[in-house]
Amino acid sequence: MTEGLAPVPQIPADIREAVRAEVAEAGPHAHALLAEADAALAAVIRPSDRQRIARGIEVFRATGKPLSAWQREPLKPLVSGNIAKAVLTPERDWLRERISLRFDRMMKEGALEEAQAMAGFGLDPSLLPDFEKRLPQRLTPAPNGAVFERRDLSPVAEIVSRIGRNGGAALFIDYGHAESGFGDTLQAVSGQDYAEPLETPGEIDL
Repeated sequence: MTEGLAPVPQIPADIREAVRAEVAEAGPHAHALLAEADAALAAVIRPSDRQRIARGIEVFRATGKPLSAWQREPLKPLVSGNIAKAVLTPERDWLRERISLRFDRMMKEGALEEAQAMAGFGLDPSLLPDFEKRLPQRLTPAPNGAVFERRDLSPVAEIVSRIGRNGGAALFIDYGHAESGFGDTLQAVSGQDYAEPLETPGEIDL
């Protein structure tokens, strides 16, 4: 904001909608459309980046001037005057704890149900180019509606912290998976070996 943005005029809504529909229909060939409108911009944008491809095309269609040329224009700062810049560097353990708390709160307040509802809208996959490729590898094979098990060590870390302050000892036995992932995590152990959790209730460790 202090260094400025390229002075690109507002793009009319009809042009923007038409270009985005054209890019979605063109699919992997959309990059060629950008190359025709703005070869310099096409040289630095990945063919999978549909959003930036559409932006380059719509600017050229609306202004008759390539976006790469607009970006060479003198920048116009959005704010001016004496500005103080601050960098926040919170303690890492505290930050991880806050992230875990936020995730848990999101899940309790319906984040999973919201995501399932969004999936039912049938959104155009081109709006999220290479979405499946960007997911962590262990998440991509999950079927729709799968249960996700999140591995959270923060409760153990809290207990260890209290023991460190007050003294004592603890033995933790975790039968869960080593990492977060999809699938049923109910497990059982009997005779130092895996057992069916519901085969002999009361006689095995869940």
